[in-house]
Amino acid sequence: MSSPPGKIAVVQVSSGASCNASLPSTRRNEFIKEHRTVQELKSALAKQEAIIAQQQRRMESVIARLDQQGAQIQKVSAQLEVSKPALQMTLNNQ
Repeated sequence: MSSPPGKIAVVQVSSGASCNASLPSTRRNEFIKEHRTVQELKSALAKQEAIIAQQQRRMESVIARLDQQGAQIQKVSAQLEVSKPALQMTLNNQ
C-alpha cells in the first residue's frame, strides 16, 4: 500500500479483523517488542514512584525527629543559661 507524496495513507480495518493480522510479521514482531518495552518501562516507573513515595515519608519522619531534637537542645540550652548564675554563686561561696 502506498500513497502519493505528501498524502496521508488511510487504512481501514474491519471490526472483526485483528490489526496485527494485516501487518507483515517483521512489523508485528517490532510492535510486540516495543509494546513489551513500554510495559517494562511502565513497571519500572511504578516501582520508582513507590520508592520515591517511601523515601518522602522517611524524610518527613527524619525532619520531624530533627525538629524535636532541635527543640530539646534549645530547652537544655535555656536551662543551662538560667542555672549559670546559680552555679557561679555556688563556686564563689566555696
